[in-house]
Parts: sequence; structure tokens; C-alpha cells
Amino acid sequence: MATPAQDVEMTEQYKDVAPPAYEGHASTGLGSVEDKLGRDLKESFASLLKEQLNVQRLFATVLGRLENTPRIGTGHGLYVEWEALRERHRKLHRYSQENAGQCGNFLQTFSTVLIPLSSSPMGQQEKLLMINKFIESIPVHMEKARTTSASFAELVRDVEVFPHKVTKYLREAEEAETSGFWATIWKGLKQICTAFWKALEKVFLDIVDSFRSMFDRIARIQCSFAGFFVTVDMFNPTARSQEPVSAPAKPGDAIRRDCDGISHSLRMFEDSWHLVSMACNMLVDKVQYAEKLTSVPEAANAILSTVERVYEPLLECLQAYAVGKPPKW
Repeated sequence: MATPAQDVEMTEQYKDVAPPAYEGHASTGLGSVEDKLGRDLKESFASLLKEQLNVQRLFATVLGRLENTPRIGTGHGLYVEWEALRERHRKLHRYSQENAGQCGNFLQTFSTVLIPLSSSPMGQQEKLLMINKFIESIPVHMEKARTTSASFAELVRDVEVFPHKVTKYLREAEEAETSGFWATIWKGLKQICTAFWKALEKVFLDIVDSFRSMFDRIARIQCSFAGFFVTVDMFNPTARSQEPVSAPAKPGDAIRRDCDGISHSLRMFEDSWHLVSMACNMLVDKVQYAEKLTSVPEAANAILSTVERVYEPLLECLQAYAVGKPPKW
């Protein structure tokens, strides 16, 4: 999820400065801003098919975990909430595909606007009219791209919060079950036994240290009391206690890992649509500048030649995404 600071940083990366002289626009070097944005678009959209499959799988996995988690199961509020998040993602993905198709059709319709005047079959006045229509119409698609990116960011936030809700509920449910009278009695007895065992363990280990030479033929001594254990390795004076035992995994741990995976994949969608918004902004800036120079065809052509290097990969990405395919390279 891109923060405001990251948005500024990403936007600055493609910031459009005042166009240089005509000769500079004729350059098609791979280091140009337009080429970099075009490559970034394709790289970003190329990964989305895999990320979408990963998101679908993990949403289903978390739903299964909730169903099999004690104290939750189907019908519980958390289960219902996760189903709603899953359905929200499905609708958002379909919505984003529809937006991609509409924006792609729009760009294709106005492709003649982005062809240098010398290559266009249209007359100069007709070309100018189409440029004006393009400038007037594209803000709608730019806003949809921004809205789609923001919607993915919001979904990321809600997915990241969900495992904390699960952990909180399970902890409170467990505390409620152990807060009765007998639970209080058992807790007190457990504390007494723990304190007694620690004292007994110290005495036992002090005795072993004092008479270690007497036990040189014994490899190990183990003592237990009320479920507590202590082990002494006679050939290793520092090994006084048993190896640490890993704490059992909690039901919420796996759900948290799965949600982290979903969040990572959804951020890829958020970033891709942010790039679409930036590419549209660049197209508008370039076309507006070219409009002012239509009386000087060579200068306008130079500007529009740089537009093509953003337009073509943007159109390819949107058309491929709309039908669930990766863009062609």
C-alpha cells in the first residue's frame, strides 16, 4: 500500500519537465522517462495474473481455517466478515477489469490523436478537434484509475486488520472460559506449585554440583514433579535443564500469515493502477502541449512521438488485463 510520501516519490520519478527542443523529442533512447514508464507498466501488469490466483487461493484458505477454528466456525461474525471481504475483492477485481476495458477502448478510439500529424490521414483542423475531445474525455478514465487504486489500498488495510480481530476474539474467549471460580483456584495452585518446583530445582542442582565427581559414570539425571522436569547432563556442567520446547502454534498465526500474503498481492494491483493514473496524466500533459504547437507540425510531431511510447504499452496492458491475460512483450 503506497503511503502519501511514497505516492509523491513515485510521481516525482516520472515528473514531466518542460519539453526540450525538437531534436530532443526525436530521441527514442531506452533511458527516456516515457520508455521507463512503459516498461514499468508491462512489468507490473505481467505479474497480476499470478497475484490474482494467489489472492483467490489465500482467501479460500483463510475461510477454511476460520471454519475449523474452535470457538469460531461457520456462521460466526468473523467468518461472515471474511466472506464479505472475499466477495468485496471479487467485485473490485471485476470492476477493475471493466475499467481497463473501457479505458482501453477509449484509447484505441483516439489512437489517431496520438499519431504524429505527418502520419495521420486526418487534416490539421480535424486533428485539432480530436485532440480537444481527447483532453475533455480522458479525465473520467483518470479518475476511475485513481479510484481503483484507492479501493485496492482500502481493501489491503481491512485485510491487514482482520487477523488482529481474530487474535483478540480468541484471547477474550479463552479468558472468559477460565475466569470462573475453579479457574481462579487452579491458577493459585499452579503458582504455588511453580514456586515450589523452582526452589526444589535449585536445591537439587546445588547437590549435583557438590557431588558431581561421585556421578562420573552416570550420563544424565532427570527428575520430575507435578508435570515439571529438570535434566542434568553429567558430561556438560552447563547443561542443567532440558532443551527449550517451541510454543504450540496458535490458530491466529496461520491466518495472519495468509493475510500478509493477500496484502502483498493486493498492493501489486494498487501500484499497477497507480501507474495507469500516472500514464494517463502524462498523456494529457503531452497532448495538451502538442495542441499548442499544431501550427508547427514538426514540433507537434516530435512531442506526439514520445506519447506513443507510453500509449502503446498502456493500451496493451489495459486490453490484456480486461480479459485476464498478461500483456505481450
